[in-house]
Amino acid sequence: MPAQSLVARLREVEHDLMQVARRQYALEAFVKELDGATRLKRFRIWNDVLWMTVLDSRDMLVIHLASWVKGVCGRRGLTRQLKAQHLQELPAVIRATERAEEDAYFAGLLDHEHAAAFKRLFPGAMETHATSADLDALTKRLKRTADPLLKDRNDNRAHAFENRAHAFEPGGQGSAKMLDLTELRDSLTHFEQFLNDLHLVSHCSTVTHHDMNDANCKVVAEEMVESILIGSSSRREILMDGRDRETFYKALHDLHDALPSGSQVLFNDNY
Repeated sequence: MPAQSLVARLREVEHDLMQVARRQYALEAFVKELDGATRLKRFRIWNDVLWMTVLDSRDMLVIHLASWVKGVCGRRGLTRQLKAQHLQELPAVIRATERAEEDAYFAGLLDHEHAAAFKRLFPGAMETHATSADLDALTKRLKRTADPLLKDRNDNRAHAFENRAHAFEPGGQGSAKMLDLTELRDSLTHFEQFLNDLHLVSHCSTVTHHDMNDANCKVVAEEMVESILIGSSSRREILMDGRDRETFYKALHDLHDALPSGSQVLFNDNY
């Protein structure tokens, strides 16, 4: 069986990362819609099953993203495959092409972007191509970047009940920091940049990382927030009484804001 090409290997791990990122896009849309509807006020959860599902999606995002980077850096992962089979496909200086010879501007731009990508991947490189030592250093940096993600997965998400007890022991350190969506987006962006740099250095191309969900995340988020803040479809029909979402939420906020500060209740529990 012939060895897998570098392009095929990159496409495989890129596809996996895009699938993991689907939860990121959905959760970002949900949080944006929820914050807009609640205006950051405390609220009652009228659909606890759906709320639990949202939290589960957040946890699985951390679990799968941590698993992805651990796989990339593992014994049979991408960086090990690069080191074993593809060093000559990672040149420090871009190879001449017919297109570059015909278009001086494009050639200069490509040279610049290639050099920048190679520097990000292999800042200590001294040879004409990446070396085994360069790949080892890249793997260490990826692991260091992923360390908070892996600690969050192990302490808070995947093994929550196994590891919780040590927080109550003498000298216990407690759980790792739970990463928020902004921090998870930063991790995703870092890994996307890493893959695009590899594409650029090895094949003078890049890939657009985008939302792979079929459904419109904004529309789905609106429906989820309505269910969580108002309740079942029959309850929504009675309470909203034909009003659109914006009008209904405005009325709730107006009622809430008109109450004396000491008697204000959850914003969506005052009718």
